[in-house]
Amino acid sequence: MDMYVDTARPVKYNQETMNITFTMTPVTFSIDETNRIMSLTSLDSLSWKDQLLKWDPGLQGGVKEVFLKPSDIWTPELELFNPAREPGFKRSFVRIIVSHDGVVLWIPVTKYEVQCFPNTTFFPFDIQICSLILGSEIYNIRHMDMNFVNRPIPSWNIDKHPLWKVERITTEKILNKCSGCDVPYVNLKINFHFSRHATVPFYTFVLPCFLLSSLSLVLFLLPSDFADKVTLGFGLFMAFFVLLLYLVSVLPPSQELPYFGIYLCFNLAILTLSTFLNVLVVNLANSHARSKIAKPLRAIMFDFFAPILCLKDMVKKSRSQYLIAEENSFQLSINNYCSLPKIQNQGEVDKEHLCEDDLPESHPRSDYQQIEADIANIRRIASDYTKKLNEAESEKKVLDEWKRKEKVDIKESMKENWKRKTCMELSSRTLNSEALRFEAKEMEIEEYHTSSTFTKLGHYDILILSVLDSTFYSSAYCDNHIFSFVHAISKDKLGHSSIHVFPIVRAATL
Repeated sequence: MDMYVDTARPVKYNQETMNITFTMTPVTFSIDETNRIMSLTSLDSLSWKDQLLKWDPGLQGGVKEVFLKPSDIWTPELELFNPAREPGFKRSFVRIIVSHDGVVLWIPVTKYEVQCFPNTTFFPFDIQICSLILGSEIYNIRHMDMNFVNRPIPSWNIDKHPLWKVERITTEKILNKCSGCDVPYVNLKINFHFSRHATVPFYTFVLPCFLLSSLSLVLFLLPSDFADKVTLGFGLFMAFFVLLLYLVSVLPPSQELPYFGIYLCFNLAILTLSTFLNVLVVNLANSHARSKIAKPLRAIMFDFFAPILCLKDMVKKSRSQYLIAEENSFQLSINNYCSLPKIQNQGEVDKEHLCEDDLPESHPRSDYQQIEADIANIRRIASDYTKKLNEAESEKKVLDEWKRKEKVDIKESMKENWKRKTCMELSSRTLNSEALRFEAKEMEIEEYHTSSTFTKLGHYDILILSVLDSTFYSSAYCDNHIFSFVHAISKDKLGHSSIHVFPIVRAATL
């Protein structure tokens, strides 16, 4: 070891090439999307053959392996070409294993911090690729060659990450030839393929977006003149805008716009247009007609958009209703053609003003005559139908009046019979006779809420009003006499009501 130089390649001849075998076993990783940094901790394995470190175990007491410090022997000078921060990686102090045949094995624990530029086009179902690029800036391929082991880099022992999952790890060997160099340099590239766990993005982005989109469809099902439709559209606009702001805060700055963000912007544009049109429709629905529709606008809406939106039949129907709703003085003034037929009473057409019958069918005068005749027939039919409706309504009103009058007559007749019966009973009894009882099952009973006393007469509870207070008297006219009496009301055990009349004095004789 006294003649060993740790800065020179351990070869016997300068033309010989050092062959380095490299592999790694990742342990933990994390991705900082905001700062675009991937942190990785792994166990690196480097192996090479040192021709200056060979011995015979028999001469050295049977020693086949020794453990040396990395600073005591030559080690490959590897650099990280895409570091996020300098120096890019850190290795732990681990001794190197040297065999008697010159094979050197070094397994340090290395922590890498590399740049990672995520592609968020397919967020939240995106797959990111972050790479490690290792190589030597001093030795070219003639001096030092680097290769991966024949087995793939394992990913099963990587600790689970709450947001990301390692799908696979790929490796590739790159030969970089710099400008002015005849011999290329060897670089080793390790690609980590990460997929995003869909649970959190589903509940924070996909599900709210789906629900808001469903409400957007419901918005178009509401009536066009519904005033709260504007409020709902504005609320949906604010919800989509907040979701878009949250998306921008989560994703890193990137030139690629996610399809999910494009979808949110598209919904904002649709809601803006819908709200604008709803305001216009509500304004038109709640205002009177100011002027006729301009011809260019009519051509665009009725002739171009109506067939596309399958509303051509509705446009024809609206035009027909507009023609029928015109006032009776509707006329078509056409130069050099006969006037339209006049609408007379009873919907008859004045035939004296019709055009000649010998005109050809394709003549404009004949076409206008046919139009006016059709309009006249439609008006006559509408007038007859309105007249029949008015007659039916009048008959119904008369029938209702007769029914009400019949009910009033029956009620008055019942009251008159009761009064007549009362007078006949009063005229046949003396003043101090027993209380008279009249059944009142179907007659109205007037209750007196005054001071009174109760007495028991058989199984009847009789209410006797005070005869000293003249305000409780009542009078009846019967057989040319005026009787004054007091009313008493009672109910039997079966719930039947009775009126008891107590005569007080015969006030006068007619």
